[in-house]
Amino acid sequence: MSDREGQPSSAHAGRGADEQARRAASRVERLRAQLASAERQQQAWEAGGEGERLVARALREACWPALHDQAWPGRPRANIDHVALSLSRIWMIDAKHWSGDVTIRQGVLRQNGYRRTDYLEKARDAAEAMASVLPAASPRVAPMICLTQSGRDLPATLVDGVIVVGVTHLSRALGPAPEEYEELAGLVADVRESLHREAVGPPRHGAVRATGGRPVTPPVTSTATSRRTPSMSLPSQATRLAPWGLRARATVVDWALMALPLIAASTASPSGDLDMIGGWVWLLLIFVFAWMNGRHGSPGKRLFGLRVARAKDGTRLGGWRGLLRGFLLLLTLPATAGLLFVISLLWPLVDRRKQTLHDKAVGAVVTVTRAVGM
Repeated sequence: MSDREGQPSSAHAGRGADEQARRAASRVERLRAQLASAERQQQAWEAGGEGERLVARALREACWPALHDQAWPGRPRANIDHVALSLSRIWMIDAKHWSGDVTIRQGVLRQNGYRRTDYLEKARDAAEAMASVLPAASPRVAPMICLTQSGRDLPATLVDGVIVVGVTHLSRALGPAPEEYEELAGLVADVRESLHREAVGPPRHGAVRATGGRPVTPPVTSTATSRRTPSMSLPSQATRLAPWGLRARATVVDWALMALPLIAASTASPSGDLDMIGGWVWLLLIFVFAWMNGRHGSPGKRLFGLRVARAKDGTRLGGWRGLLRGFLLLLTLPATAGLLFVISLLWPLVDRRKQTLHDKAVGAVVTVTRAVGM
């Protein structure tokens, strides 16, 4: 073969190599785009998770019964972030951890200048889908968007039928926490079962009961309904935070009961030995009452329908934590000549969660478990 005859083959091979290089470069660009897209989705998911955590904490601090991360009826891959419940209204809350500039002007929700009407529409759709599967006697479902980063300080504003509110004003937008705990437990169970039923499909024959005129399956406990495990924040007892005045009255009763041995010892004999014995008995009673506070409640707190509970979930504090709580309070007497002791007792007057300093140290709150007609 001559050199002239070999030139076309060489040129064809060169064009083939160029084509392969272009295809390889194209594949690399597609991979880069896919990686960038996956990274953006991961960041959005993490931001959404942080927003949901902040809203869940705000609901817990406001003592609102709530369901978290529930199935969106009719959308297998979508979820409802939070459902706050009362006997008069159910709130469908969508948490948004948006960045940038978030404003509401002239009835328009904007983020960085762009209208967010699509998110308002999604919130309305979620509330309507949820209402469509609940028992007929359920309260009305209202949509809400809660801003947890930019716009977290926005007051509650009605925009196109959706309440938009910053997380710092969430408890004010919801109003006082409901107190009809026994009735609420039934409502929460019905709402959870209805949403779980939608997540797992129609019930099997024979596994149906009537609730409010609609069939409801027994609760599902092992099936995940969305990207995170659903949870419910409804403590077994009431979680309304105790007002300072009620706590003060209970404390006075407890201290009066603890002082009785000391008064009795001083009355019986003026000797220093009996006074010392009475003092030791009084000190022992302080720790006994502290232990009782962590378990079933001291006499004063039980008299006024109060209970010391864990701040994170409203469950019983526990005897050892109660003992530590009492020890920390007692420690403030000699450590600061009583000043920190007084400050700790008065701190609930200015604290959002109505906690004393020794409450905060052990993660405790004092809650009302029943109404007291006093």
